[in-house]
Amino acid sequence: MTGVDATSHGVTTVLSDAWVRRAERLLHDQCWCWGRDVERADGNLLLEFGFRRVRTPEGRTFAYELDRAGEHVVLAGAGLCYATAKVADAVLLGRYNARPRLFPRAEVDTEQWAHVGASIFQSAGQRDEASPLSRLLLIGAVRWIAGYEAWVREVAGLDYRAQCLSSWPSTSVSADRMVEAWEALLAELQEGERPDRAPNTNHTNHTNHTNHTNLGIRRDGRN
Repeated sequence: MTGVDATSHGVTTVLSDAWVRRAERLLHDQCWCWGRDVERADGNLLLEFGFRRVRTPEGRTFAYELDRAGEHVVLAGAGLCYATAKVADAVLLGRYNARPRLFPRAEVDTEQWAHVGASIFQSAGQRDEASPLSRLLLIGAVRWIAGYEAWVREVAGLDYRAQCLSSWPSTSVSADRMVEAWEALLAELQEGERPDRAPNTNHTNHTNHTNHTNLGIRRDGRN
């Protein structure tokens, strides 16, 4: 899983509503799966991947944080933060609003976020979906998620991910299509960088959100 190339240039467009709806549905599924990865009977997959816990002042797990190969990733029940050492900003993708929000990478402070709570994923930074920087970071974030899911498929198996999704009533994707669904979203973003491509607005998928549990907090309130 590698970061984005901050030197790339292309034609960017505002994200289509169809792309955002699909991304939100898939991110909703993904956050559920990350929660199941935390509770995996054979061991916490996020810790196995290399994440560390970020705890609230009360000692509960608020999020998981990873610094690896120039990428900085924060996963929480409310969304994802992605940054790369190649650029000065980070991007926030909310579980219920996948339109990217940018803010200075230097302001990624998970210990402070643990005090603020999940609202950070809806309130921090400034919405930006059309600038080259926003598109680069969004591409990096989607590529990272696809890579993580490919890793899960390799180390835990397809049956494991299918089991995760079987307990999730709002799933929009089957386990054997999860990696491919993220790669399809990635391909559309990359196509949007080409001067001869217009945004795809043909899809009309509908999003149906339900309640969620903060990532890393078990059903009994413990981690």
